[in-house]
Amino acid sequence: MMRQQTVRTIEYIRGMKIEFNHLLTDTYDPDENFKYESHHHLHTHWFYEIFFFISGDGVIISGDNFYRISYGDIFIAKPGELHGMFFNDKCRSEHYFLYIEPDFQNFIHPGAESILSLIEGRERGVGNIIRLSDAQIDEVRSCFDKLLAGASAPNYSHSIENFTLIMRVLSIIFQAVPNRPTEPASMEALPPVFSDMLSYINANHTTIHALSDISRAMNLSEAHLSRLFKRFMGTNIMHYVRMKKFETARQLLAGGTNVTDACYSSGFDNYSHFITAFRKEFGMSPLEFRRSAVENMKTTD
Repeated sequence: MMRQQTVRTIEYIRGMKIEFNHLLTDTYDPDENFKYESHHHLHTHWFYEIFFFISGDGVIISGDNFYRISYGDIFIAKPGELHGMFFNDKCRSEHYFLYIEPDFQNFIHPGAESILSLIEGRERGVGNIIRLSDAQIDEVRSCFDKLLAGASAPNYSHSIENFTLIMRVLSIIFQAVPNRPTEPASMEALPPVFSDMLSYINANHTTIHALSDISRAMNLSEAHLSRLFKRFMGTNIMHYVRMKKFETARQLLAGGTNVTDACYSSGFDNYSHFITAFRKEFGMSPLEFRRSAVENMKTTD
């Protein structure tokens, strides 16, 4: 297996940071059985993500949607949006991605908030894929390739040229949205029973406390549901439910909801367990997260 990853941080001013990543994985073996493996498991994070796909055989999940991705596709996710990327682990895959802090627009030109507003303004799990024209794909690829080529250069993190390249990428994406091709991103064909199950969980996760709750609602055995979910999601079904609860809790906390209400409103039924599990998952307590998120929102007003 060959796996190469380049991660560099680009700083602007006042400690403002953008993380630039390039990932190349090659595990092709024609004698092995085909299977999908997630190199980017289901997760959320408290920053914007912009993902540029180059090669591979993969799908991206967000909300109820499984997107089949093609060369040059841009995937966008906003803070707290649950998503995951799954690739056939018997092929070469390559992509670039950026992580951008939530208050990024405060430190650049006045119109920058428009660039990130197209990410922030979407409904979660909807409209995550942006399709560029061929010329735009070439220019975005060129910008990312230049960022990678200079990754070992001294003073990389403080390079105005690097920051300019990233701003150019953001500008192209923003310009592409009103004129994006009418052909939508292709959706992965999924068994109706799985699609129904995923939609049910996403809509009712705050009231689901055990696998039996889903089994009763779907009128299917727990064993069958578990196997089906594992096959398509690569994770345990109740782990996914918990991640959806965390996603809801973080949205509530970021909006100023107190910790107790966020706990029970997101579907957790044990306050102490919620505090412990939240800290283990995100490296901070719900109260610390709330204070940080609320403070970030104040600085963007």
